[in-house]
Amino acid sequence: MIYPPPRTVHFTIEARLPSPPIIVPNIQLPLRVILVKIEPYTTPVFIRSLQIHLFAFTEITAHDLKKTDKRIITCLSLAGLQSPVGHDSQPIGEGVEADQALWANAALPDSVPPSFRTCNIWRTYQLEIVLGLSHGHVGPIEVPHPQ
Repeated sequence: MIYPPPRTVHFTIEARLPSPPIIVPNIQLPLRVILVKIEPYTTPVFIRSLQIHLFAFTEITAHDLKKTDKRIITCLSLAGLQSPVGHDSQPIGEGVEADQALWANAALPDSVPPSFRTCNIWRTYQLEIVLGLSHGHVGPIEVPHPQ
């Protein structure tokens, strides 16, 4: 049996922090995740996994030598989710926000020091948000066996 190829679903995903992006340890991340449909489709989109990592960079300069230390702090790692984002009849160009309850337990540990810059030491951070998405089917995918 020949199955038609799956239809591609086109949308954009934005992850937003307030401006200026200030994140305080032990307080929920002030994150917004927004899906915007950019062409028509009729199958719903689901968040299946979510990871939030903080990259900490410390740069030390001395006598024209530079060393950068990079550390990764995992703030949240979830898999097996079935959280819908928007709906199939959502108008094109309209943004729909993902459920913030997904990252309600995501916060920086209190051991994370603030960013700073001195004459030869610089501490800065980058936040990485990784989403696993699917559309249409949310249960386990069954692959038909040839007969």
